[in-house]
Amino acid sequence: MAAVTLITTTSLQARAETLQVDINGGADFISIQAAIDEAIEGDTIVIAPGTYAERIVMNAGGIELTSTDGPELTSIIGDGLAPLVLIQLAPEAPVIAISGLSLTNTGDSAIYVTSASLELDDVEISDSGAIDIDGGGVYAYQSILNLNNTVIKDSLGFNGGAIHLDNSSIMLTSCELSNNAGENGGGVYGKNESSFTDENSSFLYNSANTSGGGLYFDGPEDGLSPFMVNLSGSTVDGNSSGEYGGGIATYYTGQIQIDNSSISYNYADDDGGGIFAYYLYGELSISNSDISNNSGNNNKGGGIYAEKYVDLFIENSDINYNIADNSHGGGIYAYNRVQLYITESSISYNATERAGGGVFSQSGYDTHPAYIADSTLVGNVSYFEGGGAVIQNTETSEVYRNVFSKNSSGDDSPGGGLFIRETENFAVANNLFYGNDAGYGGGLALDNLDSTVGPYTLTNNIFQENIGAFGGGLFVQSGERPEGSAETGSYWGTESETHVVDFYVEETEEAISGDWVARIDYDYSLCTDEAYAVFKGTVVSDIYEEPTGGSIWINSSDPNAEIGVRLRDGEEEVFWYYIGTVLGTGWIQYNLSDYNSFPSSSNWSGNDDGIFDPPLTGVEMTIYANEGNSGSLQFDNVTLQFENAGPVVVADYEQLDFVVQGHNNTFVGNIGLNKGAGVAAANSAIDLTNNAFVSNSGANVIEYLDDESERTSVNMYNGWYDNTPQVEGLAGSGAVTEAPEWAYYERDATQANDNFTLLVDSPYVDAGMVDISDPTGSRSDIGSNGGPGAIWVDDDGDGYTTMNDCDDTDPEVHPGGDDSWYDGINGDCMSGSDYDQDGDGYDSIEFTPDELGTDCDDNDPEVTEDCGGEPSLDEPTDTGECGCTSGGTDGALWLGFLALAGLVQRRRV
Repeated sequence: MAAVTLITTTSLQARAETLQVDINGGADFISIQAAIDEAIEGDTIVIAPGTYAERIVMNAGGIELTSTDGPELTSIIGDGLAPLVLIQLAPEAPVIAISGLSLTNTGDSAIYVTSASLELDDVEISDSGAIDIDGGGVYAYQSILNLNNTVIKDSLGFNGGAIHLDNSSIMLTSCELSNNAGENGGGVYGKNESSFTDENSSFLYNSANTSGGGLYFDGPEDGLSPFMVNLSGSTVDGNSSGEYGGGIATYYTGQIQIDNSSISYNYADDDGGGIFAYYLYGELSISNSDISNNSGNNNKGGGIYAEKYVDLFIENSDINYNIADNSHGGGIYAYNRVQLYITESSISYNATERAGGGVFSQSGYDTHPAYIADSTLVGNVSYFEGGGAVIQNTETSEVYRNVFSKNSSGDDSPGGGLFIRETENFAVANNLFYGNDAGYGGGLALDNLDSTVGPYTLTNNIFQENIGAFGGGLFVQSGERPEGSAETGSYWGTESETHVVDFYVEETEEAISGDWVARIDYDYSLCTDEAYAVFKGTVVSDIYEEPTGGSIWINSSDPNAEIGVRLRDGEEEVFWYYIGTVLGTGWIQYNLSDYNSFPSSSNWSGNDDGIFDPPLTGVEMTIYANEGNSGSLQFDNVTLQFENAGPVVVADYEQLDFVVQGHNNTFVGNIGLNKGAGVAAANSAIDLTNNAFVSNSGANVIEYLDDESERTSVNMYNGWYDNTPQVEGLAGSGAVTEAPEWAYYERDATQANDNFTLLVDSPYVDAGMVDISDPTGSRSDIGSNGGPGAIWVDDDGDGYTTMNDCDDTDPEVHPGGDDSWYDGINGDCMSGSDYDQDGDGYDSIEFTPDELGTDCDDNDPEVTEDCGGEPSLDEPTDTGECGCTSGGTDGALWLGFLALAGLVQRRRV
C-alpha cells in the first residue's frame, strides 16, 4: 500500500505544471479564465502584471493562482454583475490557493465560495460588494478559509461588509479589514455552525447600520452547535454601529475567547460600545486585553455589554476610559443571568450617567454569582449610584483584594467605590477603599440586605479618606420588613373603599421555635366585596422532590379569619390549599397532609400543567375579607413532609442577630458630612468588632439612623483614636483609645507610602476580642492587619511576615533588626520617632530633615524643645518646656497640641 501511495504522489508531482498568463501576450494565455480552464489539480497559474477585466469561475480544486509582482501591480476588476471569483467545489476537493492579487468588484462579492477550501495570501480586496448582497469582500458557505497577510477594505455588504460566513470556518493571520460597511457586521458577519479564528489582524474603522461595527456573530438558536470565536493579538479599533456592539456583537449560542487584543475607540449608538453579547449560552472570556475608550449615545456597557446566559470572564485586562451615556455600566454592563468573574484587571476612568461607572452587574430573574478579585477600580464616575461598581440581585457577591480608589457617585446616591444591593450572600474582604465619595457610603454602600440569610461579612478592608454625606467609609441598610412581598386581590368593590393590610416579621417570645414569626395585620371593615391578601415569605429549601404533606402553625386574634396556604414550585406554578375558618384563637397547628388534593382543588399559574416541579420556592399565606373582619394573624414553622427527606421546616422566618458582620477593618481619615464619618447604619443590625477608627472627622464616627439599629448593633474591641468630634461613650466596650502605632500613615491625599502594619509594641496587637484569632492562633490584633482573614506575606524573605514587618521590601528591616538613630529607617519596627533619641516626644533640631525638629538637646529627656529667642544667663529656663533658650512658649504649646491631637502621625519608616 505504501508503494502505491508513493507512486501516485510522484505521478501527480510529475504532472503538475506552471501555466503563464500575460494580458499583453508572450505567455501561455492572455486571460486568467483560459488558464483555469486548462489547469488540473496540482497546477500553478502565474499571472504577469496588469489589470485583468474578467470574472473567474473555478470548479476544480488543488490549483494555485498567483502573480509575479504582487497585488500592487496585478489586479482583477469585475463588472459587479456577479461575483468576481466564483468557487464551487465538492466538499472533499483539494485546497485552492490565491496569492499576490488585487481584487475589485463594485456591485457584487469579490470572492464567492461554497463547499470549498480556500487560502488567500498577500491578497488585497477593495471597493467590492453592494448593500443588497452578503459578503462584499468574501462570501463563504460550508467552506474552510485561511487568510494570511490579506487586506479587505472599502467594501460593502448587507451582512458582512468584508466577510460573510455561513456554516463555515475561517482563520485569519496578520490581515487587515478596514473601512468596510454593512447592515450587520461591517467587517465580518458569521452565522450558524461557524468558527472564526484570528491571530494578529486589524479590524479598523468598519461600520454597521445595526449591529457589529467590526465583527458580528449569530449562532444557532438551538444551542447545539455553538459559534466559536477566538481572537489573539487582534486589534478591533475605531468601528461603529447604529445600534449594538460598536466593535463586536454576538447573538445566541457561542463561545468567545479574546486574548492579548485591543478593542478600543469603538462606538455604538445603543448598547455595547466595545463588545455586545446577548443570549450567548456560553463563555465570553477576555484575557490580557485592552478594552478602552469605547462609547455610546443611549448606551449600556460602554466597554462591554453582556445579557442573558453569558459567563463573563475577565482576567489581566484593562477596561478603561469607556463611556455609557444615559444608562448603566461605563466599563462593564452584566445583566440578567450573567455570571461575572473579574480578576487581576484594571477597570478605571470609565463613566456613566446612571449606575455603575466601572461595573454594573445585576443578575435579574435567575441569580448568578459576581466575583471581583485582585483588580483596581480607579477614577470611575457615575451620576446615580456605584461610582466604581454596582452589584445587585446576585446569588453571591465576592469582592476580594481590590483597590477602589477615587471613584465617585452622585451627591444623593450610594456607593462611591462599591454599591451592593439585594444579594443573597456576600463577602467583601481585604480591599482598599481610598478617596471615594458618594451621598451614602463614600467607600462602600450596602442596601436592602435580607436579614434571614447571611451574615454578610466585611473583613480586613481599609476604608481610607473617603467622603460621604451618610457614612464616609461605609453605609449599611437592610431591607425593610416585611420580608418578601405582598399581593392583594382584585375584587375590592369600589375604588373608594379602603383596606389596611400590613405584612412583616416580628420578634416575639411566643414563637413556636426561635424568636421570629411572620405577621399580618388586616382591616377589611370597609370592604363590601370579596378581597384577599397574600404574604410571601422566605423559603429555606433545596430539596428536589415534591412534598407529600405538611403543617403550619397559626396564631389568630380573629375567630372569623378565613385562610389558605399556597406553595410555589420551581416553575412558578402555585398550588393552593384552602384551610377555611380558623379553629380558634391562639397557636394551633393546621394539617396540610392531604397534599394529593392540591392539584385537583387548586388554582394554578406558571407552567399550568398541575405537576409540582421541585424545588419549593415559596410559601404564601392567604387571608380573605370575611364579613368585614379585622385582626392580626401570626404564622410560624411551615413544615413539609417528603418521601425521602422526611419532615423539613421550610419557613421559620428567623432573622439574623447581625445582618452585617464587620470585623477587623480599618477606618482612617474618612469624612462624614452629615452622619457617620466611619459608618452609618439604617434598619440594620451590624456587628462592629476589632476595627480601627482613627482620624475620622466631620460627624460622629459611628451613627445609627434609627433606634432599632442602635439597639441591635454592637460596637466593641475597636481601636478609637483622634476622631473628631469625640463623643463620650461612643468607643464601645473593650475599646483601645491609644494611637495605633502603624508603620506609617500621613493624611496627605496620597496613599502610596501609607502602611497600616502594626509596629511590634502597638497597643492594637493582641487587643481584639478573645474569641477571634489571628492566623497564628493568637488573640486577634485590632484593624485590617488582624483576625483570621489577615493576609501576611514575607516578600523580602527576611523571615518576618507583614504581621509586624514594617517594611517588607527591605530584608534589613524587621522586628529585632538593627536600628540607627537619625537615618529615617525604622530598622527594628518599634514605635517612636527615629529623630527622638531621648524619647521625650520632640524631634532633634540638628538631625531632622530640613531642621523640622524642636529639641535642641536630643540626649536629655528633660530638655524638650527650643522656644526661640536669645539665651538668658540670668534666669534659668523651666525644665521640660524651654530647656535651651528663654522666651515665649506659645509655639511650643501649639506644636504639643498638634502632636497630642494626632493631626499628623509620624512614625519611623
